[in-house]
Amino acid sequence: MSEQTNTEGEERSPLDVLQRWYHVPILLGTVVFMLWTRLRSYGNFVRDGEVYFRGNDAWYHLRTTNYLLENWPNTLPYDVWTGFPFGTNAGQFGTL
Repeated sequence: MSEQTNTEGEERSPLDVLQRWYHVPILLGTVVFMLWTRLRSYGNFVRDGEVYFRGNDAWYHLRTTNYLLENWPNTLPYDVWTGFPFGTNAGQFGTL
């Protein structure tokens, strides 16, 4: 038979804890860095409580997100504003 050990009463060294949970501070640090990077330019896009988009992609994603929220679970099948004046198939929506 195999021998079972009781790990509840054992004390763990800080090195054992670090080896087991090393990924948590790394992931947390990555998320904080990504958030900090995106919030640095917040003042360029929000003025007097209004959001100003830069470029066309932001408007496209706003349109497709609004359509998705109003017509859940359907996504935007055809976008008349892309490929003007004929429109195009929207294809896959989203980045993931």
